[in-house]
Amino acid sequence: MPVQGERVYRLNDGRGLCVLIQPNGAKWWRFRYRWQGREQMLSMGTCPDTPLIEARKQRDTARQQVAQGINPAADRQQKRNVIDRSFEGVAKHWLAGIRQLVLAGKRSMDTYDKAKSQLETYVLPFLGREDVSSIRT
Repeated sequence: MPVQGERVYRLNDGRGLCVLIQPNGAKWWRFRYRWQGREQMLSMGTCPDTPLIEARKQRDTARQQVAQGINPAADRQQKRNVIDRSFEGVAKHWLAGIRQLVLAGKRSMDTYDKAKSQLETYVLPFLGREDVSSIRT
């Protein structure tokens, strides 16, 4: 095993769970498994933010998925990519961007409040549930 601080190394916990230790001291829980003949790694969080017991629970869940023929990494990615394609969902995402600009000091809170009010009053009651791809000018 390499000396800490020189390069990335790992300490195994068992049943595929290990902790990767970065040269800067950062520690990441990883689940190592084989999918279609290739080794894969799935992140389980960072130490100490994710306690060992939680990392082990996540590992057990991922092991069950592999046993059922489900790739846990692909399953996680698919769940993350579920996007609300309604006009209301896109509008909320846009408003969140405006909110971030307000927090960064690049826009005023009045700008956010006005945009939110106008959307809620004039647009969302009519187009809120529509899929954005079906809306025409």
